[in-house]
Amino acid sequence: MNKKSNLDDYRHNLVDKILHSGSYEEVKRYLLTAICSLEKHKINGHLVERFIDKILSQLHGLSLLDMDVKHLVNVRYAKMQLEKIKATRCKIKVENVQT
Repeated sequence: MNKKSNLDDYRHNLVDKILHSGSYEEVKRYLLTAICSLEKHKINGHLVERFIDKILSQLHGLSLLDMDVKHLVNVRYAKMQLEKIKATRCKIKVENVQT
């Protein structure tokens, strides 16, 4: 199996965990753990950014009509956290370029 399919599988599993999380903290922990794990395994920064974008895209593509309230809340919170993670990563990159 290649890296792309592994990341795709990892992303799909992560979205499933997000949907079924029991709390905001659990959603946040899953997201941060996933991003840290990719970085720990020295996945290229561009691929990490694409991974985040694909999660966001997958979350945006979910049918809100088919979800219960818990899933809706988890999806909304995950989107907010991912946007925050992206903004932080972007800020760190800019700071590194300036130094």
